[in-house]
Amino acid sequence: MRADFARSARLIQSAESILWTAAVVLFPLARFETAASGGETLTALWDDEAARYLAMNENERRQWLARLLFTLTVFARGTYTVGADGLDNPARMRRFNELMHRTASQLRDHLESSPGRPDEVFLRIVGEEIAVLNIAVADVLGTLRR
Repeated sequence: MRADFARSARLIQSAESILWTAAVVLFPLARFETAASGGETLTALWDDEAARYLAMNENERRQWLARLLFTLTVFARGTYTVGADGLDNPARMRRFNELMHRTASQLRDHLESSPGRPDEVFLRIVGEEIAVLNIAVADVLGTLRR
């Protein structure tokens, strides 16, 4: 039973990776609004960070993923009022949760030397979600470039 579950989980993960790869190929990320600093597009800022990540060694990638995960939790705090019950923006929190799940999964795959989702696909997903969540790329980069 446990082996069947593990096999099913691997198949689902493989299918998800294939679908995301297809999405990246078929629906390229549109250019975002122009960033305030220097007229550079937000896509260009994220693409530069993705290239920096891809040039990192395995240990640096693990650290980067951990910093991204932490950063996402900080931004997700904006979906609720501290000291109050419930969420102010449940749909936004759900998006953060999914992105944090994908980031934790990517980190787990790197720690376990598991094939998982290709880094290029993962980075595209993160860039797209940052745009959808309307997070300032520069704010994210501030924590990733330590």
